[in-house]
Amino acid sequence: MRYSFVGNARYKFIIEQFDKLSLSKDSTVINCGCGSCVGSSYLKERYKTVKSFDIVEKALAICKENGIKAEYGNILQLRLLDNCADAFVCSETMEHLSRKESLIAAKEIMRVCKNNGLICITVPFDKESCLADPGHRQYLSVEDLQDHFKKLRVLFNGKFCKNEKRCNTVIVFE
Repeated sequence: MRYSFVGNARYKFIIEQFDKLSLSKDSTVINCGCGSCVGSSYLKERYKTVKSFDIVEKALAICKENGIKAEYGNILQLRLLDNCADAFVCSETMEHLSRKESLIAAKEIMRVCKNNGLICITVPFDKESCLADPGHRQYLSVEDLQDHFKKLRVLFNGKFCKNEKRCNTVIVFE
């Protein structure tokens, strides 16, 4: 059975922020930690080239089943050229890494993104519910993310809530 691509409001919100920041439709966007590729399907509707990566084989199989090309890729060491992306999306991934790994991931994201490229990071907003998830290894505040990407300028810092109990911090750097 094919996965149902019922709306993913978080990715729609990310695209709205990219539009406000004038990301070109001709852009190359990396979606790392793409999961089942629902977000990648929205990005593909808007941008010329979308490259999707994940380390979970089951997620990659779901992507393939739904006709979306996704590759195995570890955010700690992506097999991508330097400065190849106009934008990089890392949604609900950094909290699954240790602090040391998330700092390595931030450097890798900056390596892959072009100068003046956009980097969108989303993480759980609520510390208590974030740390209650056994798959989460850390909670990252806005200040933590700014420390990880301290060489970059914050263009957007806000919150996206699907409902009161499920909010995400959304931060876009340049």
